[in-house]
Amino acid sequence: MDSVSKVRYRACLRQDLDRLVEFAQRMKKEHSVDFLPQSPQAFLAKYSRYNSSSNELNMSILESSDSRIIGCTGYIPFQGLFAGQSIKGFLGTDAAIDPESRKILPNLAPVLAHSYEHLVRLERLLPLACPANPKVSQDFQKVQWRRFATIYRFSHPSLARFVPDKESPLYQIREVDILPAQLNIFFKKVSRQHFFLMNTDVDFLNWKYFKNPYNNYRVMVAFRQGQILGYIVTQSVYSDTSIVDCVIDLDHPDLLILLICKSLSYCPQPQIARTFFYLSHKDYISILKKAGFISTWAVECLFFKVGLIYCKIDQNLFYQADSDYYHFNGFDQFFY
Repeated sequence: MDSVSKVRYRACLRQDLDRLVEFAQRMKKEHSVDFLPQSPQAFLAKYSRYNSSSNELNMSILESSDSRIIGCTGYIPFQGLFAGQSIKGFLGTDAAIDPESRKILPNLAPVLAHSYEHLVRLERLLPLACPANPKVSQDFQKVQWRRFATIYRFSHPSLARFVPDKESPLYQIREVDILPAQLNIFFKKVSRQHFFLMNTDVDFLNWKYFKNPYNNYRVMVAFRQGQILGYIVTQSVYSDTSIVDCVIDLDHPDLLILLICKSLSYCPQPQIARTFFYLSHKDYISILKKAGFISTWAVECLFFKVGLIYCKIDQNLFYQADSDYYHFNGFDQFFY
């Protein structure tokens, strides 16, 4: 294998899952790359296609001439709001390359970076990516990917052990088995407080949180006088609790901790559980810091400059926007 031409790039199929898991486990064991899913179910939970019976996953793989998987990258489509306007895009994640293959073929990373081209040119989606590996991130930036926002992981090592009784007569918080259509009105209302909301398609969220058989989430919604003021989605990740989605009306900042505590009251292993949350919005960060959360990690979210030509976004507005008010709700990527 002496040139990139001997590497095949293609869509990942369900029948590739066993080899993909072998690649992920090899990367973790031999190269300490530990952000990739480690089982077929974990890949299916993350990359199954919405409203599709296709055999393809929302992933691409790089294969060597002997059919070994030597790289992969995934993408997660989203439909949200940017400056109050509807926007469609995708979040690229889990970009990984076998370091041994990288030594032989240093141009593999640009191949991965360009793997999203069809989504940009044909489907006109805003391209975002979160390469967890700093070397891959640097390679992406060499081919016109630029910073969109910084996403921080905030963790609390013991909150689940000391969940206070945070009931409030002002709000009614209850677990639901479907998100109501009324949430569309809520998203429009709070878009003035969130310059970017990643996921506001209620139909997609209902599929993701309730109908995708490979996932298991707990969803709680806060009401006041019949109106939605916020919601939270949590998921168990090993012994930890991940807040994968949470949006509140920031006119009611106390609601964030109320929702978190209400969700943690269901925590099955409170004595050993951490609580973590990925976010970039400065107001959410301020609230969490006051509750004892600390920033433990950060990843740069990048956008593909050429993609702005194809997606329907005012470029002046895009470059003037303040990423401190971006909110990546539904960001359930786990970096350890």
